[in-house]
Amino acid sequence: FAPALSEHGFQGIFAPKTKRPETEHLPTEGQAIFFRTAKWSMVGAHCWTSFDVRRSRRLSRQWSESLRPSANSFDVHIGTEPLLQMFPQIVVGAVLQSAGDIRPASSPVLILCAHLKSRLKQALQDQLPLSPAELKTLQFRHFLHEARRRLGDTMPIVCCGDLNQ
Repeated sequence: FAPALSEHGFQGIFAPKTKRPETEHLPTEGQAIFFRTAKWSMVGAHCWTSFDVRRSRRLSRQWSESLRPSANSFDVHIGTEPLLQMFPQIVVGAVLQSAGDIRPASSPVLILCAHLKSRLKQALQDQLPLSPAELKTLQFRHFLHEARRRLGDTMPIVCCGDLNQ
């Protein structure tokens, strides 16, 4: 989407996820945030993962090569809550500040984009001491806590994403 959206004044970030990291598949989907460059400038990009992609050299390389605009543009935070390491999760965050030509520069805001798991195979669900609703709440609270831990308690946060039922 980036080439088409850039023609219309948008810039974005993307971080891939893997469906089954233990099988070392190529990244199959992920999280992205796009914003209008006439209104916003990006002052930071973050990616939180629940699965440690460094466990596989091949997967780590493929994952890093798929980050957009590049791996160097992200602060990557790998390996999180032990319960969340049972399945791959990716959350991207763009720290945006209003562009000076629209209005005076404001305080930055963090935009988070997440895909929260709610349905698991029964065998995996049986290993968790949580209901699907409790799992979704754990994911949301954990990634929000990690964002606040990295960026402070005062920055406003807007959470977006696929919050499956």
